[in-house]
Amino acid sequence: MSITLLTSISGAPGVSTTALGLALAWPTSSLLVDTDAHQAVLAGYLRAQEAPEPNLSNVAAAAQRTGDLRSLVWEKLVRPLPDDTEVRRRMYLPGPATPWARAAIEARWSSIIPVFDGLAEAGIDTIIDLGRLVPPTTPAPRLIAEPLIQAAASTLVMLDPTLPAIAAARVMAEGLHEQADRFGVTDRLGLILRRPPLPRPHRAQVQTSFSGKDVEKALGLPVVGTVAHDQVAAAHLSEGAEQRAFPKSSLSRSLSQLATSLHDLAEIRVTSVLEEPHAR
Repeated sequence: MSITLLTSISGAPGVSTTALGLALAWPTSSLLVDTDAHQAVLAGYLRAQEAPEPNLSNVAAAAQRTGDLRSLVWEKLVRPLPDDTEVRRRMYLPGPATPWARAAIEARWSSIIPVFDGLAEAGIDTIIDLGRLVPPTTPAPRLIAEPLIQAAASTLVMLDPTLPAIAAARVMAEGLHEQADRFGVTDRLGLILRRPPLPRPHRAQVQTSFSGKDVEKALGLPVVGTVAHDQVAAAHLSEGAEQRAFPKSSLSRSLSQLATSLHDLAEIRVTSVLEEPHAR
């Protein structure tokens, strides 16, 4: 069982919508962790009916205590999503109540990660929505908290395969690769591309979208999957719009395929780490 990080770069598509969709489509039990104080997507999906607390700040505070916090977090702090069942749990943890509270959380990830590791031992995978990457203020690239990038089975960047998005992502992708290289986890980095909608018929065609191979060559990161660009279906996740046809939509199908492949990839990576001589 594993931790998956999802983030985006300037101008990238809805990372929070995708994180929610992946958590709902995950093949096993999942916990969605939102690190964004705005929580716009979750608020839309849940129709703004949830209280702001408990949230990630409460987990950060609890993580300072001694002992096994798995039961406390699972039973008292996280909340069920509407799709939650006893067979396949669908839980979520809101982000901090205020933007300035996130700074305190950034300094406590090393204490929080063991909580998610404990859930992993119980068969619950964690998907962490990091929102948009923020340029660091330090000389060395530190785009993601170091305990997170070390612990994650996958660190994934969402991207539109367009020239402006690729150009905007290049420097940040290099920085992310440099940071991951310091911990020997560059093989855990990857891209998720938003598949563009089909072109309208009878219109002059200008190349506005590039292939996965083109993006990989430009950014030096592998494409691990795609999600469909379906604004109508996406409104079901981002705004809670009633859509009986959502399970049959191209977005839903692509999220299911991506969730399965990411889950399988995480299992392979976690198993390989456990089988390394130093891990025994």
